[in-house]
Amino acid sequence: MSRDRSFGRASWASCALGLLVLLAGCGRAGQKRGDARRRLGSHEVVVKGAGAFSAYSSNYTGRIYAYADGVRVTLLPPRLFINDRCYGPINEGVPVVIDGSAVYVDGALTEGRAITAKEDQELDPWQDHHTTFNGFAFVVRWRKDTIVGQVTPLRGRPYLAVGEERYDVQNDTLMRNGNKVTPLREGDVIHIQGTAVVILRDGKRIMPQVSP
Repeated sequence: MSRDRSFGRASWASCALGLLVLLAGCGRAGQKRGDARRRLGSHEVVVKGAGAFSAYSSNYTGRIYAYADGVRVTLLPPRLFINDRCYGPINEGVPVVIDGSAVYVDGALTEGRAITAKEDQELDPWQDHHTTFNGFAFVVRWRKDTIVGQVTPLRGRPYLAVGEERYDVQNDTLMRNGNKVTPLREGDVIHIQGTAVVILRDGKRIMPQVSP
């Protein structure tokens, strides 16, 4: 009988311990994340509930980027940009708090505006990517949201990917998405920006008609 009681007490203690562990785990899972905080330039920036800033960068132009839980904060002093909206110019040193869709600058709820085409270019400037493919030089002007690179599929020919477009050179002919673009000569340099193609040949610019 005493053995049964001891077993019962041990079983009850094990169940109680398991329940405490389960409750502790549930408590941790239900905890809210803290706020992401970082000093960007002269500004203290807080993103509510984001936990922490996942990336940060600055460059010689004075442009400062920071990312936290899908929120992109950019400072082009004195202008403040959050994702694709402008909330500036703002005074030096004022704090910025982002709480969901609400933005507070120096404690005041601030309405943003859509960025202009010029600001879009400032925030995400074009960059040149130089590569050689099938014996020809390519210069691809791209932005951060454009995928550029050589792809070797399991089946079929390798190609140069520029965003959703596929470029290839077959029998000295430039191809795009399987369509002929223009014959090429030795020494040609192919420039691609967006959907535009320009061939630089002997110092002259040739703009072929490109099929979609």
